[in-house]
Amino acid sequence: MKLSESDYEQLFEALLDAFTHDTLAVMLRVKLGVRLGDIAAERGYRETVFQTLAWAESNDMVESLATSAKAWVPTNKQIQALPVTFEDAGHVMGSRRVHTDQLDVFISQDNRDEQYQIVLNWNGQDKMRNFDLSRRNLSELVLDGADLRDANLSGANLFGSSMNHADLVGATLAGARINSVQLVGARLHEADLSSADLTGATVLRKAVLAGAKLDNADLSEADLTETILDSASLRGTTLDRARLVRSDLYRADLSDTSMLWVDLREATMLEAIFTGIDLRWAWLRNCMLDRHESSLAARWRLVWQVVNQQMDGISLAGADLSEANLHHVNLQRANLRHLNLYASDCSGASFRDADLSHANLRAANLQNSVLTGTQLFESYFDHLTKWPAGFDPLARGARNIDASV
Repeated sequence: MKLSESDYEQLFEALLDAFTHDTLAVMLRVKLGVRLGDIAAERGYRETVFQTLAWAESNDMVESLATSAKAWVPTNKQIQALPVTFEDAGHVMGSRRVHTDQLDVFISQDNRDEQYQIVLNWNGQDKMRNFDLSRRNLSELVLDGADLRDANLSGANLFGSSMNHADLVGATLAGARINSVQLVGARLHEADLSSADLTGATVLRKAVLAGAKLDNADLSEADLTETILDSASLRGTTLDRARLVRSDLYRADLSDTSMLWVDLREATMLEAIFTGIDLRWAWLRNCMLDRHESSLAARWRLVWQVVNQQMDGISLAGADLSEANLHHVNLQRANLRHLNLYASDCSGASFRDADLSHANLRAANLQNSVLTGTQLFESYFDHLTKWPAGFDPLARGARNIDASV
C-alpha cells in the first residue's frame, strides 16, 4: 500500500508526537512482532519514523501499524485522529514515488511537488524563494548559491548537501537535519533553525546568521569560523566542541547554551547574554567580553581574566578554576593556596615560584607545565592527575588521595 501525501504526513506526525524511539520499538515488538532495529537504522528519531513508514508501506502493514499505535497510546489525540482505513494511493493516476537510500517520499502532481522536482533537478539558475520543501529528502544535493529566501525547509533532510553561499534569508529550517552540510558563506539572516540537527562537521564558515533563531539547535562540532551571529538567539543551543574562532556574537542570546570545549578564540561577544551558559574547557584566549558583563557567572569571568590578563604575582587563593581551559596561562609567583583546579587543562602553564599549597589538583592536566620552585605542600591529586614527565609530586609535599583511601 502506498499512502497519499496527506495520509502519509498525518501518520508521520502522529508517530512523532506519540512515541519516542524506545516506546516505538516496544510497540512494534509487542503488537506486530517486529524488531525496530531490523527495519530502521538509528539515525535520529525523525528518520526512524520515515523508515518505519517505508517498511509498513512495502509490507502492506500501514493499517496494522496505525491500529496498533491507536491501541498502544489511547490518550494521544493525533494518534486517535488517524483513520481506520487508508486509501491506496499507488493506484491513483498522475502520482508516483521517488525512492532514495534514506527515505521514501510520496510525490503527487501538485505545486508543492513541482517545487520539489525543481530542487532535485536544480539548473543553478532558478530561484526557489518561498518554496515549501518541508519534510523533504534533500540529502547530498549541490545547491551552491541557490536562492531559497523565505523557503520552508522545516523537518527536511539536508544531510551531506552543499549549500555554500546560498541565500537562505528568512528561511525556516526548524527541526531540519542539517548535519554534515556545507554552508560556507551562506546568508541566513533571520532564519529559523530552532531544534535543527547540525551535528557532525557542519561547515558554516563565514556564514551570515545575524538575527537567526537557533534555539535548542544542536551545533556540536560545527565549524562556525568567522560566522556572523550578532543578535542571534541561541537559547539552549548545544555548541560542544564547535569552532567559533573570530566569530561575531555581538548581542547574541546565549542563555543556557552548552559550550563545552568550544573554541572561542578571538570571538567577539560584546553585550551578549550569558545567563546559565556552560563554558567548561572552552578556549577563551583573546575572546572579547564586556569588562562589566553582569550575566556571565563569576567563575567563567575569572577564567577569562586568567587566560587573557596579566596574572603574574596575583592572589587567587581559594578561587574556583575547576574544569577550565587554562592551556599555557602564566601564573608565576601567584598566591594559589587552596585553589580549585579540579579537571582543568593546565598543560603548558607556568606555575614558576607560585604557591599551590592545599590546592585541589584532582584530574588536572599539568603535562608540560612549569613547576620550578612551585610550593605543593598538602596539595592533593589522584590517579587522573597528569604531571610533567619525570616530576615527583610526593617529593614536593603533594598528597595522593588515592593512597589514603
